[in-house]
Amino acid sequence: MTKRAVFYLALAFVLTYCCAPLLWQFITSLKTDQELTRLPPLLPARPTFSHYAALFRERPFGRIILNSAVVASSTTALSVAVGSLCAFAIARLRVRYS
Repeated sequence: MTKRAVFYLALAFVLTYCCAPLLWQFITSLKTDQELTRLPPLLPARPTFSHYAALFRERPFGRIILNSAVVASSTTALSVAVGSLCAFAIARLRVRYS
């Protein structure tokens, strides 16, 4: 087996390892309430989007996402501003033996 084949095999393994929980979560979200408790957990017999409809109908989901985006954006902007000031100070710092 060549190095390239080993690399792609390892890459496929890591990709599957990282994406499998997301795929499982999406498949579970398409199940009906009765299928959620069935063992063994299989693919949904009749996929439904009713859970997504209830999410937007019964909760202010759009507002929640907007609040999260505002907090994440402001935190990122503040971190970049403080980090760039610190980086400038460290770059201008005189270090002995350099």
